[in-house]
Amino acid sequence: MELTNGDRAWLAAQRLPLALVFNAHGNGLGIARSLGIYGVPVAVLSPQRDLATESRYSHWLQSPAYSSTHFIPFLEQIGEALPLPGVLYPLQDPLVELCVIHHQALSHYYHLALPTPRALKALSDKGELLTTAKAVGVDTPTSRIGGPLPANFPLPAIVKPLAQIPEFKTRYGQKILRFSHRQELEANLEQMESFRPLIQAFIPGDEASLWTYGAAFLEGLPLAEYTGRKLIQYPPGAGDAAVAESVWKPSVAAVGRRLLRSVNYSGMAQVEFKVDPKGTLRLLEVNPRAWSWNSLPTASGSNLSLALYAALLNKSLPSELRTQRETHLRWRYGRLWLLATLRLLLEGRPSREVLALGRGQAINAILTQGDWGPLPLYLSQIVKTFLGEFALKARNFQPR
Repeated sequence: MELTNGDRAWLAAQRLPLALVFNAHGNGLGIARSLGIYGVPVAVLSPQRDLATESRYSHWLQSPAYSSTHFIPFLEQIGEALPLPGVLYPLQDPLVELCVIHHQALSHYYHLALPTPRALKALSDKGELLTTAKAVGVDTPTSRIGGPLPANFPLPAIVKPLAQIPEFKTRYGQKILRFSHRQELEANLEQMESFRPLIQAFIPGDEASLWTYGAAFLEGLPLAEYTGRKLIQYPPGAGDAAVAESVWKPSVAAVGRRLLRSVNYSGMAQVEFKVDPKGTLRLLEVNPRAWSWNSLPTASGSNLSLALYAALLNKSLPSELRTQRETHLRWRYGRLWLLATLRLLLEGRPSREVLALGRGQAINAILTQGDWGPLPLYLSQIVKTFLGEFALKARNFQPR
């Protein structure tokens, strides 16, 4: 795919280093706004229109599919058309890996903040992550790679592939499976061997026990940091945040910082933890990129994406733009919040308790004053989501 003449002219006219964001959904929209409101030019690369392509703070560059062999050459085309080196923001795990693989070629055109291949493997491969965590004293759930299970392995347990494998979710309908009975678990493990399954003891606790350490790092040094927690997720058990809350928790930051420093990390990252019933913080996983609710750190005073941009250009950033305020500000993703609220009410949770989770000072994941461009597409996505949910319920309906 070739750049259009109009896109080439737009790229050539840039007078500041361009931020290139790829993944145009909610996390891309958060990055585009976090940079754009401070005057950073932003291009969103996507094969089709999505939420981030519609923002007033972004320019859409229609790209090849992210999985296409033409995607890296397309990035090189853009680099050749730019008067100044740009900054890359890959926002999916496979895209981070792709940029790491092609680091040398991309470095001719862009300022890069990417983990080394060794660091990426140490954090993204769940088996390697267990080793990395143990080496620096970070607690993890009781874990085992593959079967057979020892007789004393605690139940219930969850199972997920060691590496991100889309086929796992395609086959089983979700990215994490939970088992309460040993016989059922062992029977399924035999069928999962090709996925290199990781079995971990399930940690009891609701969504509010799920904590995040988010940060921008450069060569092992934190540029800006953030901590917060989920309050509601959808689907339950292993879903995306529907409501999240900004809470600065030094103990979470200390453990997340220690883990990323141990691999001399560069880039943005989300380190996810769960607090067990004894109060022990246990590492769940690391996402080597920005995550879906990255706009909440920005609204809370810690602009991770801007801190990374400034550091790569050797610019200083005022402390008030990289220091989290203790606001207890909340972030709501309306589509998932509605689905999660309906689920909780149908499960019999008191309506007052359920609705209270969404109250309080909050920002909307998609809608924000002065940037209404994503609204039409967002509304169409809500309609499709609910039609899909009702269609699924209708197919599964069993008359009494």
